[in-house]
Amino acid sequence: MWDERMNMGKVDLAVGMKFETRAKFRDVMRDWTVRRGWDLKLVKNEKHLILATCKNECNWKLRASSVTKSTTFQIKSIKGEHICAHKVENKQANYKYIGKRLESFVRDNPNESLQSLKNKVRRELQIEVSDYKVYRAKKYALELIRGDVKEQYARL
Repeated sequence: MWDERMNMGKVDLAVGMKFETRAKFRDVMRDWTVRRGWDLKLVKNEKHLILATCKNECNWKLRASSVTKSTTFQIKSIKGEHICAHKVENKQANYKYIGKRLESFVRDNPNESLQSLKNKVRRELQIEVSDYKVYRAKKYALELIRGDVKEQYARL
């Protein structure tokens, strides 16, 4: 079973890998594609089945599905090989993905400038992101740290 604490963000997807849930599999697959600079297209994104192909039309394909009578998701097959060059713009790296990666840094440096955060993303993930995406990622990271307004109000 995939354990994020053991793998420390270093991902290498392989046939037979198991994940606790579909959502955990999607998170790991997103991280894997962003760190490699590839863009994926989800051909099927259903409750019990995910089929993904390379967006750049190389012959790479992945099939993952749920294990019978369980929430566990397993990679069933990976076909082809990625031959695509690393892309610096990656649609898989949305503001929530970036916000989660920045959470611990923002916790220690809540007043860090957007330009500094943008440079950190460029260095660590080797991708280019817009100022607006960094702004939303920082806002999301702060929400993860402090909780959202509704959650704070409920505590009163």
